[in-house]
Amino acid sequence: MTQEDLEQIRTLIGANNEVLLAAMRAIEEHVDLRFDGLDKRLDLVERRLDRLDSRFSVFEFQMAGIGKAITVGEKFDGELSGTRVAQQRAIDELARRVAKIEQRLNQ
Repeated sequence: MTQEDLEQIRTLIGANNEVLLAAMRAIEEHVDLRFDGLDKRLDLVERRLDRLDSRFSVFEFQMAGIGKAITVGEKFDGELSGTRVAQQRAIDELARRVAKIEQRLNQ
């Protein structure tokens, strides 16, 4: 192999390296653009998740309020039921007394 052959090989390798470097730079730019796009999409997803988190927090507070209202309603229902039982006893007692009075009057 002559010096001229070696020079041609070096020239071809150098040219090949330039082509490879250009292709690698193009791939790198393409990947960077894709990652930039993904980064933007991830930011959007993060913002949406933050909004969902705040909505769920509001929902939790609402559920706590609903739970408290149900507890108050159940307590009121229990009190009302007790009152109803007491009223029924009083009505039954009055009916018994009226029946007794009527019985005395009819004798």
